Amino acid sequence: LVVLAAAAAGGDGSEPLEERMRRVHRRLASAPYQLHVVRDRESRSRSSGDSGPVQPESPSATATTEQAATSSSNPSAAMDPQGHDAPAPWAVARDVSAVGAWITEGPVNYCAKVFPAVAANHPDAGPLSVLAAFLGGDLLQRAIRERGGAYGAGARYCDRTATLRMFSYRDPRLAETLREFDLAIGTLRRQPPEGRKLEEAILRAVREIDRPRAFWIAASERHLDELQGRGGEDVRPLRASVLRTEPEQLREVAGRYLRPMVGRTGVLAGTGRERDLDRIGIPWRRL
Repeated sequence: LVVLAAAAAGGDGSEPLEERMRRVHRRLASAPYQLHVVRDRESRSRSSGDSGPVQPESPSATATTEQAATSSSNPSAAMDPQGHDAPAPWAVARDVSAVGAWITEGPVNYCAKVFPAVAANHPDAGPLSVLAAFLGGDLLQRAIRERGGAYGAGARYCDRTATLRMFSYRDPRLAETLREFDLAIGTLRRQPPEGRKLEEAILRAVREIDRPRAFWIAASERHLDELQGRGGEDVRPLRASVLRTEPEQLREVAGRYLRPMVGRTGVLAGTGRERDLDRIGIPWRRL
């Protein structure tokens, strides 16, 4: 959506909106892509009128998927509908790479700070899961939601993207929330959870690992794993690492990954927040 909005907002403002949206459409139509369709067995059987077992896809369908994957991995080989070389997909994103915030016509803000982390098979993955559970469930919820008035706040460690993120949504505050992210990290480093608080964070992390997924979410995750060359990940080593987490590990992991100069801030800001963003040094663009 950010890329689409950036493309539509290009130019000096004299171009009609209809033409700007046509330009967005041309960019999308000329970009290589893959079509990922997820259907459960019951709906597929009902649509085919056959209650028997699902038959494997035809070779032609498999070939089509492989051709799409080849096209997506080689943007320079893409062709537009008229057979001409198409531009690289999402080229417009290069124009907004330095933008950290977007101004929207809304009354509230959505704030996030993201840190690069590690995949699930790394020894630090378990402590990172517990660290995120403690940050989100204890520190950020209390500071940003209960005291700050945001609709919600939290932290998540994602092994698929190898990131740890802190976030708030429908948040009346902006600079104060970003400061709360840093304060929470400082609190964690000085006084990592122990005893009951550590046990609660571990339980929340295990619950997140074992949380049932809808069939379409599980299928999409499996598809992304295949695209990234990963097999189905066994969650047992990650769960065991979570259960073994000690307070000192959380302190070490926080110091290793949650460094201020490494984190990237992103904000979807409400109307009238331009001065706040300028004051804290975050470049912005209006949607």
